[in-house]
Amino acid sequence: MRWIVAVCMCLYAGLASAQDTITVTSGMGGTQASNARLQAELAREKSIRSKLEACQSAGKIYAPHHPKADSTDCIPNLVIDTGGNILASGAADVTGKMTVGAGLDVTGTSTISGILKVRSNNGIETDGPIKIGGDVATCTSTTDKGLLRYNSTTNKVEFCDGNSWAEFGVGGAAGSAGAQCDSPFGDKIDHGASIIAFQATHVSYGISCGMQVRTCLDGTLSGSYTAATCAVDPPLDCSSPWGGTIPHGGSVTAYQTASVACHSACTSQTRTCNNGSLSGNYSAQACAPSCADCSLPWGGTITHGNSVQAYAASSVGCGGSCSGQTRTCDNGTLSGSYANAACSAASCAGCYVSSTYVAHGSCRTFYAPACGGNCPEQSRCCNNGSISGNSVYNSTNNNCNCPGGE
Repeated sequence: MRWIVAVCMCLYAGLASAQDTITVTSGMGGTQASNARLQAELAREKSIRSKLEACQSAGKIYAPHHPKADSTDCIPNLVIDTGGNILASGAADVTGKMTVGAGLDVTGTSTISGILKVRSNNGIETDGPIKIGGDVATCTSTTDKGLLRYNSTTNKVEFCDGNSWAEFGVGGAAGSAGAQCDSPFGDKIDHGASIIAFQATHVSYGISCGMQVRTCLDGTLSGSYTAATCAVDPPLDCSSPWGGTIPHGGSVTAYQTASVACHSACTSQTRTCNNGSLSGNYSAQACAPSCADCSLPWGGTITHGNSVQAYAASSVGCGGSCSGQTRTCDNGTLSGSYANAACSAASCAGCYVSSTYVAHGSCRTFYAPACGGNCPEQSRCCNNGSISGNSVYNSTNNNCNCPGGE
């Protein structure tokens, strides 16, 4: 734009010089036709100078042959104000390098194919959004530093730090100019952002997962842990000393030995499973005292602690009773002394008086024969075949008759 203005200014100076020096008179030796052409040329130059001055006064560029020129041969949408600022009210296409030292106001669209440099400390101010293209690919040298682009793949604005493209700060501010870091999980971590990583993907029961907060600082990620998640393994069961399993937290009662001496106590132990480790060391599932059996007098045996009934004799006479005894086995020793497994009492015999039977233990009245009156009587009792009383009393008939009929 500056060279266009410069050419116009030079053209205006030449026209001014021509106006001051061209004078047409008849004494110059020219023909009438030549004089007419000179006058026409002078009139045309005056018209050009008039339009140029009008464009200059309006701060516009004189370009009579430009397709966008108005009726005054000025470019209407590009104005240089009294402060030297360029005001573009339409579209401005710049193919080469454009350097703005003061101010540049663009009302329409400005397309810059080269580089736009703003040398003012005021920067660029806009009433609307700025659209950033995404066709910039290179970011490999210091000359690329500061370039901006829109990454249509990540939908993020990126800037060039001279080595690589980095995500622009959140909210339109370049909060951090550091490079991204490679995450151990396969993605990217923004500069200044942090992730939580674990030392291992799983740990044994009872052990805590080792954790690190890893922070990205300009392409360098702190820490060393690489696992995205960590889980604690479930607790392990325990093997029982006598076979089978004991679940974590479960307990069993175990014994030091499977047997102890008779009258001795078994020593027990509670063994608890804790994540595959069983407390204690006793290994017997059960325990019992080891006591001897006892031999019975009539043959056979009886186990320790049990008892049998024994008798003094295997039988007793009439009227006698069996004498019994409880004999108990204690570690091979049988208490008591009776040696018979059973006892029975002998039956008692009955008695006969004449032909009359009297049972053992019972009594009956018998009569003695006499002459006249009632017969004398006597109660006679039987004891195991022996009848008491006088043998004269041998009749059960109380009808006495005298001998000879007397």
